[in-house]
Amino acid sequence: YLLLTHKGGQIDTSNKNVQTLLNFGTGIDFTYKLENNFFRSVGGKVLKYSFRDYSHNTYLDFIKGNAYSIDLNVKTDRFFISLGYWNSFNFFAPFGEPLYHSATPITYISHSNQRHVITNKIVYQKEIKRFLYLGLRYEQYFDLKMKDRDYSYGIFLIFKNQFFKNNFGTKN
Repeated sequence: YLLLTHKGGQIDTSNKNVQTLLNFGTGIDFTYKLENNFFRSVGGKVLKYSFRDYSHNTYLDFIKGNAYSIDLNVKTDRFFISLGYWNSFNFFAPFGEPLYHSATPITYISHSNQRHVITNKIVYQKEIKRFLYLGLRYEQYFDLKMKDRDYSYGIFLIFKNQFFKNNFGTKN
């Protein structure tokens, strides 16, 4: 993973700071397919991320940091379940989930240099028409240091390419 962002400096009469941020990461992502009637696959990810602020006048209280992520998952015909752990120190990314940052992306004020977050996700997916799927998603986050819990949930539709070809394509 590599993300480089740059903001400011286009107008030389502006008094706003120029911001140049670099995020990069590497790791292992694996999936083991199972020949089982219930479980389709098990997998996981082990990733290391790094952050660096190359700005001359930074908005943040820190200029570099690291993060580690471990995620294990299992997939069935209709369910995807994962359990993860996030550990970071002075980590910031201009995009992505603010819950993992050491500073808020709006004010750049540090709220916790060290982050320890446990995550879990459950996704249910069912084909309701050929190549059209209905999904339900629930995610939960627990910050071990701040003793804070947060969650999100959603309903979504997935349209496979063949759905549009079959339903809206030209008929010969």
